[in-house]
Amino acid sequence: MPIHPLAGKPASPDRLVDVDRLRGEFYDRTPDLGDRSQRVAFGTSGHRGTSLAGTFNAAHVVAITQAICDYRRQAGTNGPLFIGKDTHALSQPAFETSLEVLAAHAVEVLIDSADYTPTPVVSHAILTHNRGRTTGLTLQVATRRARSRLVDAADTCERRMRVARRARCASSEHPVRRGKLT
Repeated sequence: MPIHPLAGKPASPDRLVDVDRLRGEFYDRTPDLGDRSQRVAFGTSGHRGTSLAGTFNAAHVVAITQAICDYRRQAGTNGPLFIGKDTHALSQPAFETSLEVLAAHAVEVLIDSADYTPTPVVSHAILTHNRGRTTGLTLQVATRRARSRLVDAADTCERRMRVARRARCASSEHPVRRGKLT
């Protein structure tokens, strides 16, 4: 395979993403529910898309997080929810949006004290939390069938939300706790 001509060279300005625009579109753009390409879509490690195409925005994150809250309530899950974030440009706005919905539902949330949390650290924290427990277990959505149910639930939430509305909660019975997850 030949080496790409741009390999090892700084990116030209026309190839860079406008992060401010990306974040602005995350909050401002509402998905067109009639356009199947703008519906919630999961890849191998989570929700996929870009705010510039209306495929990853606050409405999607609110819908997915609301579906998780609904699923937890229906399943009787009352243990903490572990959440992490990565270095992608939309990770912080998605993280904050998720926390607002979770706080509105008084879900106890555990986050790492580090700025970014690799997925294996979150998995390890969940396993450590669950060790020896028979109730209050925390789960990761790992099966295709469970993800499909979340997508269906998120689609239902999206249909109810014609405009992205961010949940706001000034205080919560279950505050976010920061600490080392490992």
